[in-house]
Amino acid sequence: MAGSKQMKDNSIPDSLHNSIKAFLSLLKTMYRSMPLLMIVFTFLIVYLATKLSSNATTMVAILSAVIVISSICIYVKSNNYGEAVLALSAGLFTVYTVEWTPSLFIGFIVVWILFTVTVFFINSVRIASKIESILLDAAISLGNREQTDKETKKQLEAISNSVKNSVLMPDERAEILRLFCFRKIDIDKMQTGLHWVNIYFGITKIPYMDLASFVSEVIKNTTLYAGITIDNVFDYIYVGMRNTPASPLEYIDIFKKTRHILASTKNTILYFQTLNDFFSSGQLINKVEEYVESIVVID
Repeated sequence: MAGSKQMKDNSIPDSLHNSIKAFLSLLKTMYRSMPLLMIVFTFLIVYLATKLSSNATTMVAILSAVIVISSICIYVKSNNYGEAVLALSAGLFTVYTVEWTPSLFIGFIVVWILFTVTVFFINSVRIASKIESILLDAAISLGNREQTDKETKKQLEAISNSVKNSVLMPDERAEILRLFCFRKIDIDKMQTGLHWVNIYFGITKIPYMDLASFVSEVIKNTTLYAGITIDNVFDYIYVGMRNTPASPLEYIDIFKKTRHILASTKNTILYFQTLNDFFSSGQLINKVEEYVESIVVID
């Protein structure tokens, strides 16, 4: 019960944090694709602030909204209600005690926007540098003899950028690819692996590196046969996670207990079907190996 209560307590900030991460990722993608549009958008905000500065009530309303949004960002980042309330109280106190004139209002908005944009770009540069370092480590660890480390790094960058509607940040995708390289996953399978880590993370909220480890184990231990692709396998796992009477963590746990069976059989789909059936059988978790071995043929 205590664990359930804690999960409920954390669900709102976690969801809000993930939403803001997705929004920031969208902004960064937009800037990389259309930098001029982002610059025009910034100047448009300044222009609107100038136009709205003639009405005192409007100025106070806009400034209050800025303070509230900033306080929410502080809370999401720090998960500290007291710190966020302190920032909110100090900001609102300033807004409602200062006699705002058009010049003060415009100056505040311009400085706030410049600060926000500067922090955004500094953070983008920091993340880009981090990604560069991670992918270079990944390329070196992969040790592809057919191309240079720089060529491998560019290939990894292309794989990272290929994920559509990603709920993972660019640096998180880079860390996942580095893990795949450490595990010596074939580079041709990394795009599929990253794609499914992104999907599983979206539905389970399990730490992305744990999911990356799970996906890499599936890829390494799965034997494919005619008509079956690795996408088919991951799709089957997806359905199993959604439909079996167990949590995704329990699903991954029994996979870890029985992955040696998967590595020893060509009946890949039967193996995952057996995992799904095991949860419906109502047996104890410590019986899973015996249950799977009784059904799946080991070659």
